[in-house]
Amino acid sequence: MKGFGVHTSMWTMRWDHAGAERSVAEAARHKMDFLEIALMNPTGVDTHHTRALLEKNEMPAVCSLGLPEHAWASVRPDAAIEYLRSPSTRPPKWAASRSAASPSAGSANARAAPPHPANMTMSRGF
Repeated sequence: MKGFGVHTSMWTMRWDHAGAERSVAEAARHKMDFLEIALMNPTGVDTHHTRALLEKNEMPAVCSLGLPEHAWASVRPDAAIEYLRSPSTRPPKWAASRSAASPSAGSANARAAPPHPANMTMSRGF
């Protein structure tokens, strides 16, 4: 992804409806090229709402996943893998695509949903 993006923690620490609406609107207002969405609670993300906001504001996005302290990959890699594979941490079916809201990518270009966080690297686009 090219350009200059900003992390959602600039405006919110919760990716709920209010936090998403504020972050996307502010990133668009400041003419950011993309937004990095912190998935602090991946199972609580309303992906339909997120995708609609991103498309409305023509804002591409990537996601990052923060692990709890007991599963920090740099300290306990086995615990990190176990945490990411746990059914309780799996996000709902993703409704957003990696190309969502990209000005050059219409809805016909929607790609497959991102994989489970255990298969992600540091950040993965919608």
